Amino acid sequence: MKHIPKLTTDADAEAFLETDLSGLDFGQFQPMRFEIAQKEAVMLDAVRAEAQQEVVPHDRHVRAVSEADLQTPNKGER
Repeated sequence: MKHIPKLTTDADAEAFLETDLSGLDFGQFQPMRFEIAQKEAVMLDAVRAEAQQEVVPHDRHVRAVSEADLQTPNKGER
């Protein structure tokens, strides 16, 4: 079975994907969770907008929202 080589650059990954992958051993893959950068950018823009309305730095706004959330009753029932 074909194994995945160590891919250190995007160019390496693209070149590997252009090869014949029919003999690839899919058992070597492991599930992985990741966030899409676009989603993070949208969320950060929303946080900054809320912080600007409150006239506070966005990191202070995040801390205040987090502290308020931690003090919410029934926190463990989500």
